[in-house]
Amino acid sequence: MQNHKLTMKIPFLAFTLVISLLSTRFLPAVEPTKPTVMEFEDIKPEAGLLLTRAGYTYEMYRQYTPEHILTLNYSTEPSDHAFPGDTIGRFLTSATLLSRALHQPEPDNLKKVMAALPSMLNQEGYVGWVLPKDKADETGMANVQWSNGLTEYYLWTHDQAALQMNQNVFQNIILPVQEAFYYYYSSEKQDNKIQWVHCTGDTSQAFGIIDPATRGYPLFPSPALKAEIDELIRLYQKIDQVEIKAQIHSVLFTTRGILRWYELHGNPSHLQFAESLYKNYRQLAMTENYENYNWFGRPEWTEGCAIVDSLTVTLKLWQLTGKIEYLEDAHLILFNGLLANQQGDGGDFGINTCTGPNDNVFLQHKGAAPWCCSVWGGKGFARVMQYSQFLKEDGLIVTIFGNNTVTARLPDGTLTLRQTTAYPYEGNVRFEVLSSRSQQEQELLVFLPSWLIPETLTVMVNGRKIEPAIRDSFLSLRRSMQQGDQIEIRFGQSFRCAALLYPDRKPGYHRYLYGPLVLGLDSEKEQSLPKETAFEASGSGCYRAKSQNFTLVPVCDLMDGKNQDKRSATGSAQILFKD
Repeated sequence: MQNHKLTMKIPFLAFTLVISLLSTRFLPAVEPTKPTVMEFEDIKPEAGLLLTRAGYTYEMYRQYTPEHILTLNYSTEPSDHAFPGDTIGRFLTSATLLSRALHQPEPDNLKKVMAALPSMLNQEGYVGWVLPKDKADETGMANVQWSNGLTEYYLWTHDQAALQMNQNVFQNIILPVQEAFYYYYSSEKQDNKIQWVHCTGDTSQAFGIIDPATRGYPLFPSPALKAEIDELIRLYQKIDQVEIKAQIHSVLFTTRGILRWYELHGNPSHLQFAESLYKNYRQLAMTENYENYNWFGRPEWTEGCAIVDSLTVTLKLWQLTGKIEYLEDAHLILFNGLLANQQGDGGDFGINTCTGPNDNVFLQHKGAAPWCCSVWGGKGFARVMQYSQFLKEDGLIVTIFGNNTVTARLPDGTLTLRQTTAYPYEGNVRFEVLSSRSQQEQELLVFLPSWLIPETLTVMVNGRKIEPAIRDSFLSLRRSMQQGDQIEIRFGQSFRCAALLYPDRKPGYHRYLYGPLVLGLDSEKEQSLPKETAFEASGSGCYRAKSQNFTLVPVCDLMDGKNQDKRSATGSAQILFKD
């Protein structure tokens, strides 16, 4: 793979944060241990923005009939327009993860879908049509998403039927397909022994098999599977994703699998490769509100599926590298990409316009995609709730503020904290220690994003102001936590006229942001808000132009069909403005 390198932009405010906190104590950097992902059962979300928006999607899932899930996008005859196992697998994954994240029992329709699957299996033990012996059918290989769903379902329920069906996928698709990849794009073998039946739309999606292979590897480990995954990653590195105009979702879920493989086996070249894949995506196929082109070089629409995976990839990259730019990207993708992609007046996800290229200044919904994006969005909510905090050896790391109660199971005893916040609309967060079973000092690390106004940062512990201690863009609070302790962190967030992510796509234009929120104007006709426009805050992240009857509103609210007060009346949000 060629690396189409540009320099990743790191917000200049991160530099300002370090320079301006003159009254702050800066701690020396230390060699960190890798943060540890927490179990869903130890994270209880509470009322707030994320729970509300996740609830839209969860309630939609509960209304699905088993027939809808089992027949949508499905065929038992070879087709370039049906992906057997794909919709089913996405629903299994999202319904399982979102139910766990929301502390809900297994939905009845999920039980019925699982009960129906054994009767749908073909003679090789998977769904859809029987693949050719060489397995070189890119569309038929959509069973890989079914494998992901079966893995997540088994890890939650320990259902033996799910385990057996998943084993069939590994034995009859994942393991036998390796040779076919020598004949894929940038083929190593030229004898034409294998001819791929390529998917005409989702270019290069076949390598997405790396994702379920790595997810299921702990269930079905073998030297043969390990060797195959290593070889598939090597072959994938040979493909120029930009040159072939690869589908972005396929690139991102393959990247997720490569990162998982790095976690399991620690080959640094795999981490470097995953970073290069994400950088190419960010620099060449990300829109001005942090969504995605559907393909490299083809900014025709965005896709909710890819937004979900870009979000999980950034959070995983931060966990594995500690690089702050990935964590900031996660905030920006969550609030401006994922939430703005939620469609209509429900929990669907789908396609939006690409802001930035093609002279497009408007963000608009272009329709739900119930066969793919809608049944992938729930996974996005579940993972962001899970990855908003991580365990460290002696405490807790908070990466994204949100209302929840978290139990950190530490070597010296458990620590239970309740977090309340108005973020992203306001810069404040409050922690209450509900219980602490350790007399040892514990450290609470709280991420301080670059849009924080440095001189506004204040920290209070049990009503007393303390001097903030900062290390690597995190506030460090080290103390022996006691039941009843109250920790309050307050900071202002910058409202700013910002350059485009990539100004050459739309020269002479700018955006407006408040904190992590991209702001938009409810309009389907281009309006003028030049750089010198004066604004005043009107609350909840909104800003009113002083000399015009225009109010900028967070795009995540403008595109929320259930938000009666803020949703766009025109169905359109202008987010780019002429200088």
